[in-house]
Amino acid sequence: MYELYRNGIVHGSILNFDNIVVATKAWNRLFAVADWARAREKEQQPPPPKPSLRDLFSTLTQNQQVRKAVEAFQPYQLSPGNDGFASHPVHSGTVAFLKAWKQRNFGAMTDFATLELHQRQGKAAPREVRLVYDGHRLNTFKVQSISFTAAAVCTVQIEIEETDSHPRQVGLRWIREDTSGSPIPVPLDGGTWRLYTWDPARFVKFEEAGSPDST
Repeated sequence: MYELYRNGIVHGSILNFDNIVVATKAWNRLFAVADWARAREKEQQPPPPKPSLRDLFSTLTQNQQVRKAVEAFQPYQLSPGNDGFASHPVHSGTVAFLKAWKQRNFGAMTDFATLELHQRQGKAAPREVRLVYDGHRLNTFKVQSISFTAAAVCTVQIEIEETDSHPRQVGLRWIREDTSGSPIPVPLDGGTWRLYTWDPARFVKFEEAGSPDST
């Protein structure tokens, strides 16, 4: 028997249906029903509301503000001894991230990552961080400079020494994001600096370092 006789199979009058052909037809029928149900559900969903004139004006104003901020930006660098170096949120975030790495606190490390990781992994994000840092144990670090290369992007140059490794200089790239994960330039409100290159495989590479003045 190779046909999908529903009544005979369900009521027990047909017993020789245990074969790959009938099973395949049953799965195909199930997939078809699922596709039909999803299509019906989509049809019943109301269309998204059209943006009001106020919403459109707000978006236009924000776009103009972003454009002005980007055009007005000039690259600059902060180093130890410069005003605002130690108090800058990127410096504070970098130190906190590296201390969490030393302590193997993967949940705290995850808090600094860009929203893309949280949106992609959800509650499993700390596990993802733990997996990529398996075999990477930080002994010492020193924050050397912060280079602001774009209105919403900066790179922190640090000197690190991992277990069984020589001191080296790498860069951590930070991006200022809004609540949706889109870049938002300084000085516009609603932005948070988040670590883009949280994965050690994506650290910005510099030359090998000498003996560190470590933290």
